[in-house]
Amino acid sequence: MRYSGPRMGGYLPRYFIYTAVAVLLLAGCSSRFAREPKSVPGSEFLISQGNLAFSRLDYPKAWEAYRKAQALGVYDAVLFYRLAVLEDLLDKPEKGKRSSFRVDAYRLLEIAYKEGANRPLIYYYLAQERESIRENGAEKSRLYTEAIRKFETQKFGPLNSEDYEKLARMYLFMGLTAKAESVFLKAQELDPSNALSKFYLGKLYNQTARYRDAVKQLESFLKLAPQDTEGHVLLGESAYRLGDYARARKAFQAANSLDSTSPDARAGLQRTERTLARRSRLQKKTRELVWNVGLRSRLRPLTLADDNLEFSSDELGPPFVGPGGRLSFTAGDGETFQIFTVSADGLHLTKRAASSSGFSGSLGSPHLFLVALGVGPGRELGAYNALRGTFKSVYRGHCREPNYSIKARMIVCVTPRGVLLIDSVSENVSTLSRETEARYPRFSRDGKKVVLTVGDELVLLDLAGRVLMRQLVPGGNGSAHYPDISPDGRWIISGSKEIYLTSVKDKISLPLRNLRLQNARRAIFDAAGQGVVLERGGRLFLLELPRPVGSFFAFQRAMAMIQEKRFGSAVRLLNERKSEDLNLPGYFLLLGQAYMGLEFNEKAEAAASRAARLDSKDWRPQLLLGRLMAARRAWDKAAQFLDRAVEFGPDRFEGYLERAKVR
Repeated sequence: MRYSGPRMGGYLPRYFIYTAVAVLLLAGCSSRFAREPKSVPGSEFLISQGNLAFSRLDYPKAWEAYRKAQALGVYDAVLFYRLAVLEDLLDKPEKGKRSSFRVDAYRLLEIAYKEGANRPLIYYYLAQERESIRENGAEKSRLYTEAIRKFETQKFGPLNSEDYEKLARMYLFMGLTAKAESVFLKAQELDPSNALSKFYLGKLYNQTARYRDAVKQLESFLKLAPQDTEGHVLLGESAYRLGDYARARKAFQAANSLDSTSPDARAGLQRTERTLARRSRLQKKTRELVWNVGLRSRLRPLTLADDNLEFSSDELGPPFVGPGGRLSFTAGDGETFQIFTVSADGLHLTKRAASSSGFSGSLGSPHLFLVALGVGPGRELGAYNALRGTFKSVYRGHCREPNYSIKARMIVCVTPRGVLLIDSVSENVSTLSRETEARYPRFSRDGKKVVLTVGDELVLLDLAGRVLMRQLVPGGNGSAHYPDISPDGRWIISGSKEIYLTSVKDKISLPLRNLRLQNARRAIFDAAGQGVVLERGGRLFLLELPRPVGSFFAFQRAMAMIQEKRFGSAVRLLNERKSEDLNLPGYFLLLGQAYMGLEFNEKAEAAASRAARLDSKDWRPQLLLGRLMAARRAWDKAAQFLDRAVEFGPDRFEGYLERAKVR
């Protein structure tokens, strides 16, 4: 079969057009086809059988049934139109020449229309034929508009599933997608076996980024028409965009097996295989992080070593979150660099442009970026379209480290006189702060606040310039640089050499220290605020923060207090925690350590035992219990616990040291 997809109507070879026009001019109105079609005894079952097969795209069966009905003497516009379409789809010439099905169909459709056709199907088919003959899209629009108006004013009689499906396609043609969707659903309600309503609704969902709904519709369609190549390709595209790559690969493989010459099927399969291979490599590089407070998280790479990305200049800032969680960032030597985007899962890395300008973030589109050209008072700030290679200036003057808010539609940047706010629409400029030492301003995700740094202090302001928080970040040496506010506004991440997490509510900053985070810097919160994207060794990683973040931060504070021998403060902090922490082993581990520091050994042992029950493979509770048993001089029990500590944490020296002391 030449036909590989459900695209009905409008298929008319040019020699048919000439034949149709000639016959129409010669035949006049005396032909038997000018009369209104009459029902032929015995044909009803055949026509129903043909309609059912046609709706399911079983074209050979439809052809056979319609031909039998036609042989009985049925002359009907819809039947003849479908015979003409099937003749082309099934490539059925008769003795070296084509039949007159299309000529007859056109005449019958014209008659039905002039006599006030009471089915949208007639309008739809006639529009296809007139467009083919006259090559006039305006005629199609006129007929569609007329049919839609008649439908909306309830001037059609009872309609069947096929009528609704054709009406929905007319709505699609007119750009009325919401109405098209509702009419497609009505067609499916009347006849769940209407394959075309499922196909076109799936296509509509794909085009409007409703990929989950598209997959559902297309899978339902393919149950009715499993041999349709185009349906498998569209299912593969929808599943791919949904992120279901295994399903996408299966769909593209099916399309390739049906039509090995299909470029869409072949390209889709190759793209999916590349994505799956990259995902496998990223997963192999994912590492578990075990925190000293007994919680676990993961560090996932977003770029790979052979992506050849280098962050070799301090002039290049951190990545920026764009639409759909996509990240935009630069890589280069500080003088010339490339702008890249990478999806939130790291699977889709795309080079967008090469530039020597100052990149400063995404403008809410995969190919629109905020860039700065030049230096000093002649610097230009504007939008760079990587797709078209065009630049639209918004502001000219001193403006360093600009940041754009999609919500507020404003730009913030630093100048020798302070921090400026620039309205990207009206281009009005106002002063947010007169802090001449301010750096790294960044909007909150809701566009209502700005965080910046003054030395090693974090300063949080509203858009009126009022200071909401001023917090010194411990550690110095750039600990407050490159700040970013979490989507919920509760946390700030910062640091150019080490990462610090700051609680806006408590006004406390703590370092995120872990062996796997050495030399991590320039972090930002991901789109959901459940992790931070950071740069380390010329690559981007996603650190998934332990959940909930509030508990993780409180545990880090408690650990810092224990290390400072402020055991009573640690106990009070932990006892103030919510009940949600009572199922976390880290809570009881820290409580046990704090009680041990206070020499409340019975309470310490009870807390450590609870931590061990909640996480039977963690070496820390075993170590703590071993120390407590050693304090009681219960040497055998101490050795047993410390043996388990070494078994569960073979790369930790603490267990070996304590066991050696006991022995």
